[in-house]
Amino acid sequence: MRARTDKSMKMRLLIFVIVSVLPGGLWASSVSCGFNLASLQSSGCVSQSSFSFNDSMLWTAAGNAYEGPGQPNGEPPDGSVLNPANSASYAGVSTGGDVTVIATTAAGGTGTLLGRYDEAPWVWAGATLGWVQPGASNCTSYTYNNGVPVCMSSTSTPYLLTYQGPFYFDTSTATVYGNGSVDANTALLGTTNGTGPIQLSFSQSLTAFGVDISALNATSFTASLQAYDGNSLLGTYYIDAVGYGGSCTMLDNMPSAGGSGCNNAPFIGIGNLGPITKVILGVTDDSSGNAAGFAIDTLQLGGAPIATPEPGVLLLAVCGLGALIWRSRNSSSEHR
Repeated sequence: MRARTDKSMKMRLLIFVIVSVLPGGLWASSVSCGFNLASLQSSGCVSQSSFSFNDSMLWTAAGNAYEGPGQPNGEPPDGSVLNPANSASYAGVSTGGDVTVIATTAAGGTGTLLGRYDEAPWVWAGATLGWVQPGASNCTSYTYNNGVPVCMSSTSTPYLLTYQGPFYFDTSTATVYGNGSVDANTALLGTTNGTGPIQLSFSQSLTAFGVDISALNATSFTASLQAYDGNSLLGTYYIDAVGYGGSCTMLDNMPSAGGSGCNNAPFIGIGNLGPITKVILGVTDDSSGNAAGFAIDTLQLGGAPIATPEPGVLLLAVCGLGALIWRSRNSSSEHR
């Protein structure tokens, strides 16, 4: 009986953490990990393929990063129209359409607002202007004087709530930005007037969860990921990411001048502990030991419901199986 109990406990404590570090960073960096306050060790961190993710959620499903104070798109300065850049909660639906995710600040944290960021210190403002910082003028019509373009009318690119961090920045998917434009590059959710933690609640229980995470200002940080079934804590995973937070200096220059994304935000994940109905994420600055502001990108969801066949398809399958059985029995009777 004791052996069975020990085995059951070991199975319950089985957990995967993923630290996916892509090339491109400039820092001397390392990542270590540990479970339930155990000493952080580099062993035990596995790859993202250790999870069975079958769904995801982009933060564009929960709001647009450009909507907030000071934007040029005719919305009130307080961001009260549409999806404000700062909000006490955000809700979005997964790509598969089965899971609704609600993001709030967790109890006991600092600050009450979250923000929709974009990994977009540069936005594409058309072929003439090229890459500009958000909020710059975007010329919409030109005249030419000795081959030099002279702007006749213009709009402004949105005043995006942006972050120049280690998340994915792709210059090949540039969109022309102006009035009515929405998001640029990787969509993020992060803390704005405090340090979190951030709580994510799911309408359907999951078997696994994962996400890229990074501190907004701290260069080195420790991130925690707690998984819950209701109010019951299933387990906590930690990663200590040295050199993977703060600003990505490779984006100090615009892409046309050689700037590129660091694309190496650490990935933290948890699973195989039981049904996960919510997770809580938090970040601590390694240098000060204090809670730190942070951002996360696209959510990876495991165990979300898989679509079932339509009733008509099931009926055809049953009819086909019945026909095969009848044919088999009829054939057998003829050979007796």
